[in-house]
Amino acid sequence: MTRSLALLTAISVMCFVAVAQDVADHPRASASSGSQLSDKLTVQTIELSIPSGVVNAYAYIPQAGQRLPGIVFSHSTVRYSDSTADLLPLARDLAREGAAVIVVDRTMLRPPQDQNTNRERGDVTIAALGWMLKHANVDPGRVA
Repeated sequence: MTRSLALLTAISVMCFVAVAQDVADHPRASASSGSQLSDKLTVQTIELSIPSGVVNAYAYIPQAGQRLPGIVFSHSTVRYSDSTADLLPLARDLAREGAAVIVVDRTMLRPPQDQNTNRERGDVTIAALGWMLKHANVDPGRVA
C-alpha cells in the first residue's frame, strides 16, 4: 500500500515546467477569504474558476525571503477500494520543508470504475498552477 501511495503521489504531482511561464498570468484563478497563518505557513482556501464551474484548492505557502519551488497536486484524496489516502498532510509537510504547495480539492478513484474515471481535463490543475505563480513567490523554473 505504501509503495502504491508513493507511486500514485508521484504521478499526481504533475510536472508543469514547460507551461509555467505561459500560465503565470492565468486570469481564471481567484483567491477566497479563507486564510490563516500557522507553523510559519500561510494556509489558504482558494476558489479556482474553470469553464465548467468553481473548484476549491488548498494552498500552503511558507514564509520566505526568496523564490520558492512549487508543487501542484491534482487531487487531495486518493480513494482505494478498501481505504482512503488524504494527501493534505503530505502537502503541509512539503511546505514546512520550503516548497509552496497547492492541492486541488478532488478525489482520484483507484482502481478506476470505468474508462472515464479520473479522466478530467487539466483545466483545474492549470488554474491551480496559474494561481500559484501569480500569488506565491514561486520560481517558475522549479515547479512540479
